[in-house]
Amino acid sequence: MPLFGQEKSTQLKDQKDKVSYSIGLQIGFNLSRQKVDISPEVLASGIKDALAGKPQLNPDQIKEVMSTFEKDMEQKQKESGDKNKTEGAKFLVEEYLREPADMITGIRSAQNATRIFRPMHQWGMSIFASA
Repeated sequence: MPLFGQEKSTQLKDQKDKVSYSIGLQIGFNLSRQKVDISPEVLASGIKDALAGKPQLNPDQIKEVMSTFEKDMEQKQKESGDKNKTEGAKFLVEEYLREPADMITGIRSAQNATRIFRPMHQWGMSIFASA
């Protein structure tokens, strides 16, 4: 019977196979969680080459490739963080505006304003347009 997500099952005959497979699963789960776009076959080839002591890249090439990769990942994370920050602020303002104003004073509750605008201030954001 195939394992979840596989077309054919890997035979886990002994403890060594189970440990090897578990390490592979952990690597795969981590890469998936971090949304790292890799070629699984090439990753497996890299592991085999490393274990055999026959890498296809020299240390300087590895350093250059990984440096570029890290910069790309940092940029993607920054873009994602900026998007989340903007969407979060928009949500907070909409929540504040959704609360009905006091019929007499026309003022929304100070407690709700504090709850909503304090995080924006902590994020370095302002509700006022900058000139």
